[in-house]
Amino acid sequence: MSSGARPALASRALAAAALLAGALLLLWLVALPTLAALTALPGNPWLAKVQEGEPIGLEGIETLRSSRLRALSIVDEARSRSDLALADLLEAELPETAASRAEALTTAAIGNLEASLTLAPSSAFVWTRLAHARLRSATDDPTAVSALALALRTAPYASRLRLPRIEAGFLAWPRLSDDLRAELRIQIRLAAGNRHHRAILVQMARRHGRLDTLRLSLVADLRLLWRTERLIRQELAKPAAN
Repeated sequence: MSSGARPALASRALAAAALLAGALLLLWLVALPTLAALTALPGNPWLAKVQEGEPIGLEGIETLRSSRLRALSIVDEARSRSDLALADLLEAELPETAASRAEALTTAAIGNLEASLTLAPSSAFVWTRLAHARLRSATDDPTAVSALALALRTAPYASRLRLPRIEAGFLAWPRLSDDLRAELRIQIRLAAGNRHHRAILVQMARRHGRLDTLRLSLVADLRLLWRTERLIRQELAKPAAN
């Protein structure tokens, strides 16, 4: 082999090694999100229940939290941070959660949601959860209303977000603009059109003292108002939750 051929051969070998290293790195980067998604699977059924407005107990909350912590140990991803924040907020809302722990959980949730938004700034799910977290931390927080407005405008017809956005709206109702109230009334009518969501909506409105807001949002559809009013009467016949 000539002396001039040796450097060329070495150069080709280095190029091949660099290509192989790049391919392996790319494969690893693709595999990480897949592996994280697999580790998150145990929490997904519990998340689906929450998105349908169904309560989950501490067991479900812990399963959701631990699955997202495992996923985050593999890759820092916006959805996992948001779901982890949701688990913290759900535990904070449990009646058996001590006030000091609820406050710490809410603060942690806000931190994870803000970090999630740096990764996915247009996520309506994250903006909705951030509105809830900030309202829980301080019901007069103006940034909570801003978060709610962004949640509505980034995905106005996302059905899984209707109930949580309506609940955030009920909490902040006195401080909402007329335009934001109008947007929420549309969400209320859409939710009331679903039989399962209608029952949850009535319970939610009673819990937050917004039954009149619910009624006024439905006056444009008298049949829907009548169906909802029947549920309201049934709900009022039950003893109030402590």
